[in-house]
Amino acid sequence: MNIILVSETERNREIGIRKVLSAKRRALLTQYVNEVFRKSL
Repeated sequence: MNIILVSETERNREIGIRKVLSAKRRALLTQYVNEVFRKSL
């Protein structure tokens, strides 16, 4: 399986769990932007 696909699957699962635990949309977006930034370095 492609590494990027595995990473996306894990992220989707984590986002789903955080939504159930009532994470704010801004917090989810901030987490995503931080992850993308760290991966680009």
